[in-house]
Amino acid sequence: MDAEVTLPDGPEGASFARRATARAAELWRLDPELTETALLLVSELTTNAIRHGAPPVRLSLRLHSGRLRVEVADGSPALPQLAQPGPGQVGGRGLHIVQQLAARWGAHTSRRRLGKTVWFELGGMLRGR
Repeated sequence: MDAEVTLPDGPEGASFARRATARAAELWRLDPELTETALLLVSELTTNAIRHGAPPVRLSLRLHSGRLRVEVADGSPALPQLAQPGPGQVGGRGLHIVQQLAARWGAHTSRRRLGKTVWFELGGMLRGR
């Protein structure tokens, strides 16, 4: 199962991405606790793409064999850096959150178009029937 959307430019892009993720999670009957994790990580990656990347920003969700793969692509080829935020620094923790909560994650430049993709995977997402 796949879902893909282009996010609106500006700060409303992250909330649009969360709503799209929540709709897909409900349609695909994903576990509510892990859906919350997906929503948090989607928020982090889309906020980073909107702030530090370049339009267009696209969100792709793929569910395959009980694993959810989320990709956030933008038009900037600059790969994100996992930096240690300083004391009192408000920003800079998004990728650390992704690293802690995702089963796997990574980033790569795009071969098909100018830009990059940052992705993560979560497992065990289907609700018991």
